[in-house]
Amino acid sequence: MGDPRLRIFIKVTLDTIFIILYISIFFVEVFRYMNDYYITTLSIIKETDYKIFTENNIEDTPLTQMIIASFSDFNDKFCGGDTTSVIEPVCDKYKDFETAGILYLTFSSTSISLVIYGIFSLFGMACGCSCFGLLKLTFVHYLYPVINAIGLVLYITISKVFSLDTPSEYSDDKYKMKIETGMILMFAAQFLSIISCIYFFCYRSQLRSLILITHEGYIPSKA
Repeated sequence: MGDPRLRIFIKVTLDTIFIILYISIFFVEVFRYMNDYYITTLSIIKETDYKIFTENNIEDTPLTQMIIASFSDFNDKFCGGDTTSVIEPVCDKYKDFETAGILYLTFSSTSISLVIYGIFSLFGMACGCSCFGLLKLTFVHYLYPVINAIGLVLYITISKVFSLDTPSEYSDDKYKMKIETGMILMFAAQFLSIISCIYFFCYRSQLRSLILITHEGYIPSKA
């Protein structure tokens, strides 16, 4: 049958990795658009060439600098006044990027709350404690992948990340959307949540038997 506590350890490990992936998403870029603009869940980062101003001219350098603007500040910093055509698509769509990020943050944070509850629930099983019944809601292990998936679908749909177009004068591939680490982590977290859900479903009877072993001295059949 296998040790139920080992099953719990594996399940907790899967859920912990999910939490780590989730946190990492907010520290990296999700995708790149119009060559110089990196979109995160909370901000837009503009990459520019670092230039040296001398008395006579402006000298280019091989260095680059990253200018970070929250979505609320982006319009004032980059879209006001005279703008170049390369930034116009970003200015037109940054509100969609912001809405998509907020919705993803909302749904994924909810799923994380359920994951944390689920981890405490599993520890409750291992220790034979349900905290007056507060840790008995095992359905959260099936619910959080669904909620996280909704957040991911909403992000992709509202941001239109896979269907972003570019102006005709910027047909070069470098201006097209490119997936960055954040998007990969989003899909990795979703995949891991599904694996965790399936794992819990496959071994749910063994995990639940641990409560009976602790409370009633029940010894499950090895058959």
